[in-house]
Amino acid sequence: MKKVKIIMVLILFSTRLLSQEESKNIEVKLYGNYTPMAVGYRVSNSHDSISNISLKGQYSPFAFSPAIVIKKNNGNSSEFVLSRFIFLKGAQLKGKVNNISDSTLVSQSKFSENLFDLQLRYEYKFLILKNKEIRKLMPFIGVSVSPFITQYKINPLISSSFPKQGTTLGVYISTIPRLEYNINEKVYLDFNVPLSFVSYTYSINREGNPVVPIEERKKMTSNFETALKFSVRLGIGVKI
Repeated sequence: MKKVKIIMVLILFSTRLLSQEESKNIEVKLYGNYTPMAVGYRVSNSHDSISNISLKGQYSPFAFSPAIVIKKNNGNSSEFVLSRFIFLKGAQLKGKVNNISDSTLVSQSKFSENLFDLQLRYEYKFLILKNKEIRKLMPFIGVSVSPFITQYKINPLISSSFPKQGTTLGVYISTIPRLEYNINEKVYLDFNVPLSFVSYTYSINREGNPVVPIEERKKMTSNFETALKFSVRLGIGVKI
């Protein structure tokens, strides 16, 4: 939890610095998110030199995200979002152990998982077709950075399997086209689609199998990916 406190302090400090630059307007917003990739949370690790264990838990692709917006007089703005926060204790997972050589099913079992998953987002968005009048429909284009951390610990519910735990740190870089519709002078709707083309992850996974040599129980991997990932967000904002 110390990591979470440090991240929140940095966000508040950055917000204070931005507020001192020039006259700005503060807005609060609540998003409803739909992320297709979040339908199933999957963990796949080498069980030993013979078999591979795959775990899958069902998590909803729908989520809510609060945000704070600092809008400049020229229409551009900075946005701070708590994109994802998941804390699970004792969640049930179904596991399959397959033979590495021919992928045949060796056994099936159940696992209990503790999961902490946090993702933040900072976005700077530019107002397109600027003018001084407040229009009903306002188009924006934004660029965002989304750091995240995921920590999990998996405990088997049967004695023939072994515990696992790991931590993943990463960041997504996204471009975000959006439309804002002003219901009135204080309330507006925000529809946007974050498109992430670049991501980087660094993972540390630990095996609890005593058969595996000690030097092989801890595995560190990094991955730079350019595949497209997206989500769909609809938010309602209030100008303070």
